[in-house]
Amino acid sequence: MDDGTLIQNAGFKFCTDSYTIEDVKFLSYLLNTKFDLKTCLHTNGKEGQYRIYVPKSKLNELFTLISPHIHQSMKYKINSEVVPQSGLGPLT
Repeated sequence: MDDGTLIQNAGFKFCTDSYTIEDVKFLSYLLNTKFDLKTCLHTNGKEGQYRIYVPKSKLNELFTLISPHIHQSMKYKINSEVVPQSGLGPLT
C-alpha cells in the first residue's frame, strides 16, 4: 500500500529505487501509454536509482485510478490539501 511520495504542491513519486533502469523505464512507459499520466524519471541522488514522477497536473487521474484500491487504514496518506484539488473530495 505504500511505496511513493506525495510532494507538496508538486506531484507524486513512485519509489522505484531498487528496480533496474530498464524496469523503471518500462513501468513509466506503461503508465504513460495506458493511463496518460505523463510520467518521467527522476534520480534520487544515488547512482543508478530512479523514481517515476507524476506531475501535479496529472494527480487527479492518478488518484482516480488508485483510490478504489486504497485500504481504508491508508487513506490518510493522501494529503487532505491535495485531495480537494483533485476533485475527489475526502477519501473516507
